[in-house]
Amino acid sequence: MRRLPLVLFFLLLPACGDDEPSSTGGDGNGDVTAAAVVEGYADIVEASYRDALTTAQALQAAIDTFVADPTETTLEAARDAWLAARVPYGQTEAYRFYGGPIDDADGPEGQLNAWPLDEVYIDYVEGKADAGLVNDTDFQISKASILGANEGGAGDIGGLGDEFDEEKAISTGYHAIEFLLWGQDLSASGPGERPATDFLSGEGATAPNGDRRGQFLSLIAGVLVEDLQGLVAEWEDGGAFRTAFLAADTDTSLAQVLTGIGVLSKGELAAERMDVALETLDQEDEHSCFSDNTHVDFIENVRGIQNVWLGRYGSLDVVGLDELVAQADADAATALTNAIATSLAAAEAIPVPVDQSIAVRESDGWNAINDTVEALFDQADLVVAAGLAIGLDNVSVDLPE
Repeated sequence: MRRLPLVLFFLLLPACGDDEPSSTGGDGNGDVTAAAVVEGYADIVEASYRDALTTAQALQAAIDTFVADPTETTLEAARDAWLAARVPYGQTEAYRFYGGPIDDADGPEGQLNAWPLDEVYIDYVEGKADAGLVNDTDFQISKASILGANEGGAGDIGGLGDEFDEEKAISTGYHAIEFLLWGQDLSASGPGERPATDFLSGEGATAPNGDRRGQFLSLIAGVLVEDLQGLVAEWEDGGAFRTAFLAADTDTSLAQVLTGIGVLSKGELAAERMDVALETLDQEDEHSCFSDNTHVDFIENVRGIQNVWLGRYGSLDVVGLDELVAQADADAATALTNAIATSLAAAEAIPVPVDQSIAVRESDGWNAINDTVEALFDQADLVVAAGLAIGLDNVSVDLPE
């Protein structure tokens, strides 16, 4: 099995006028233009971040309802809202890795989707009933303190001891919310089973500090919404990053887009999220390990790449990068279109739950994930080839050192 994989992707759109791209992204002579592709990409990014925001706001509302009235019914509703929110956000991962507003020096990615997460930093786990920020009553639960604690900012306050790893000491984002909603996954056949009564105080409570647990959960749901609002603002019409992105040389913007999907495919998705787990056989290396939703993460990440390449998202159908590449090299465009479809089908064929698929080397599930890794490697090679077809020799598919 090859180490570290790759991938790529891109997007599109049109305009009108004799000297401007036509409604099909042409230049008046029927040719697809790079400018139309770049503008279409920006439209898709904005639309998908808006969907991520809308579903995050629904998640926040469901969490607030649950915290106010912790029952199994309101907990299940909050969990359903989390699962729904992961679908659009998973597709937005194709917009990372090139210094955009999600992951530039001031970007919120480390607060939004940081992983892997060592849950003992946040709350109790089996054998450590008093662990975590929730249970350390000297730790003041506030938005500022929780943000400051992210990525180890509170030190070994979570009870990690000699195994303290700052990069895994995560206090915010989708996966912190996931852990608080599901708890540890100690089941071979299903997700975590945290009871709603963990959020009670006094009679009926099944864990101490239920009020602090609920306060923590509500605050990080609010942070999630704020971070996504900031990304929408950057990419909407007149937004700071969108304006600069569209004003830049189109070769620069196209290379950024291809690098985003290339690194997601190889360095991040295939290598970090799949291949590491195949090697360690460890559930802790599974992406959404508390909810058993990892297969959806895989699928939506690949779908996000496909969105960019074909210029499609929801009701949007803009000029795709595939069309621009096809003008220069039809075979290269067809090869990548087919490779992405193969990767998506491979991801959809992974048996669930993923933690059982990675548990036994050479099992049917393990092999299915490995097949997806291999497909993503092949796809990444074709991303680079697509870039070369349109004159770009600076497309990267590896995570930065």
